Amino acid sequence: MNCKEKLLEVRDIHKVYTKEGVPTKALNGITFDVLDGEFLGIMGASGSGKTTLLNCIATVIKPTSGQVLLSGANVSSFDSEKLAEYRGNKIGYLFQDFALLDNLTGRENILLPLSIHNVDISAAEKKLNDIAGLFGITDVLSKFPAQMSGGQKPQTMRRPARANTGVRWLSLVKNSASLPPAV
Repeated sequence: MNCKEKLLEVRDIHKVYTKEGVPTKALNGITFDVLDGEFLGIMGASGSGKTTLLNCIATVIKPTSGQVLLSGANVSSFDSEKLAEYRGNKIGYLFQDFALLDNLTGRENILLPLSIHNVDISAAEKKLNDIAGLFGITDVLSKFPAQMSGGQKPQTMRRPARANTGVRWLSLVKNSASLPPAV
């Protein structure tokens, strides 16, 4: 018997998009659990619904029906304040294009999510310096995205996702094949 707690429960998720009266099923009854400490890979052909599923879990979009539960709490029932806490403190979502802001340095891109969630600047700087040293990215902190190599961009964007980690945390990565090791 496995005594680990369920971190994530996806229950009978359906997502239907309708364009000009024509429905398209993107997700059709997806159900799975992720236990605390477990890793899960979601694979499939282009157009099979992987991004739609991740977007439902991350609350970027709402499923047509079904539930996403994080530690037993139904995220679709969260009010805007709870959603902000969930998005800022419980999940890390790495977008396919890395979502770096062109007018911010690597340091500023990493610190931005922390400042949005009112993390004390000295605590945020300490977290950043610890993570930068650990992952060897101190050299990209002063660079703007246009000055970074293709490999440095994902390295930089993985840091905001890790900077807010707590005991229980869910990382959602789209197109992980383009990420270097240690995601």
